Amino acid sequence: MWRRLSMNPKTICGIFGNDEPSLKHALLKRINFNNNGPVVDIFFEVENYPSIPPIKWMQQGYNAAQICMKLIEVSSVKLTGWGRNNVVNIELAKIEDNLIYLKAEGAGCNIEIAFKWFDVRVTGYLKDTVK
Repeated sequence: MWRRLSMNPKTICGIFGNDEPSLKHALLKRINFNNNGPVVDIFFEVENYPSIPPIKWMQQGYNAAQICMKLIEVSSVKLTGWGRNNVVNIELAKIEDNLIYLKAEGAGCNIEIAFKWFDVRVTGYLKDTVK
């Protein structure tokens, strides 16, 4: 249960209920680096959409959910590869010295980040389903 590692697990529960979103096959959208903290923001789309989405999402016709993890007090980052379709499996684990370790592995993109804690935000949006 990765949400329990976050500073605000109720954010995930408030949107997804007891159906914690899987971090498998997450589509990385954006990564922001900020030296104030230092902080890394990772934005990704999850495969599962809430079974009972917020009313605002339904009114807007949203059909996809994006999670932003704000990783705080980052101590190391390793990023290899980046492209247009960065589908990864994300794993989070508590490691020594009160650090959390994020590992995201995919065919063309791999990320490893060690940090102290993280905040989570969830937004809905309308995903273009035409291929």
